[in-house]
Amino acid sequence: MEALDIRTLGPLEVLLDGRRIDVGTRKQRALLALLLIQRGQAVPLDRIVMALWGPDAPGNRRNDVWVYVSRLRKALDAAGGTVTRVDGGYLLDVGNEVVDAARFEALVEEGRGLLLHDPRAASLVLAESLAMWNGSAYAEFATEEFALPEVVRLEEVRLAALELRLEADLAWKDADALIPEIESLARAHPLRASFTATLMVALYRRGRQAEALRAYRAFADRLGHEAGLDPPADLQALEESILMDDPALHPRAGRLPVRIPERIASFVGREAELIDVTNLLKQHRLVVLTGPGGVGKTALATELARRLALQFDDAVFVDLTKAEESRDVAAVAADALKVSAGSSSALEAVV
Repeated sequence: MEALDIRTLGPLEVLLDGRRIDVGTRKQRALLALLLIQRGQAVPLDRIVMALWGPDAPGNRRNDVWVYVSRLRKALDAAGGTVTRVDGGYLLDVGNEVVDAARFEALVEEGRGLLLHDPRAASLVLAESLAMWNGSAYAEFATEEFALPEVVRLEEVRLAALELRLEADLAWKDADALIPEIESLARAHPLRASFTATLMVALYRRGRQAEALRAYRAFADRLGHEAGLDPPADLQALEESILMDDPALHPRAGRLPVRIPERIASFVGREAELIDVTNLLKQHRLVVLTGPGGVGKTALATELARRLALQFDDAVFVDLTKAEESRDVAAVAADALKVSAGSSSALEAVV
């Protein structure tokens, strides 16, 4: 079976094994776009007619829709995609893996999950997601009523991915190299607080505190003049932190403590455990995980340490797996707390 690749993050294209195939006239392409936007759901015939010809469609266009569907089937069937008649309408049945918009959103979520504990990996994943774009989503139909909500939604996800990638980059790259891009984005989106916030942080980290404060004031003036609003609370708090020269604004060198091991197990299905232990760490300086050997205590502690390390400048990770008796564990844990006397919490797994 030939590999199907449907591209929507730019001009609509259908490729089989890398070869672009003809999907017909503009109206037939519009039908494919509509079915893609609603993929997995039946689109009523009347809605298809409205989307393709509008409320004043001349004559009975249902036969035309049937012709377009028949042609799409021929183009897609060989690659495992199909258009089926369902409940008085049509449904496009293709997997998310063949649609670039779905792959893009999956990568953004992966990058978001990596951001806290591995910003370098997050940066690479988010850059990969953004590289998939080749113009406006559903470019030739971007202003059509049937496509506009999805175009706007995907653009918002793209901007969110940009914000996340810049946040990841600032965690480990030289801010000087990032400032020109951030300034360009702040100019292109003058009322989007997140880009101004990122610019303020980048300028501040390069010792350009006055410029960071001017960027805030310019944004506040624009927002007040054009929308009659005050800057959001988090941006106001950032201005105050810059005025106070808050140490928390400085990057944490190295990002991940070198002594934290790489992930050693999958955590699918274990998010609830991570949440439970995280909540315990908010209440206690020391949390001990107990249980029989092989249940995954060390893996859980290691994963949580990776995720929390960026929140603490003085994070300490202590491996107690060689402590054979509970008194040994207690002694080493006590020593760990002494070493990390100024930190908020400590965590280890007892074997």
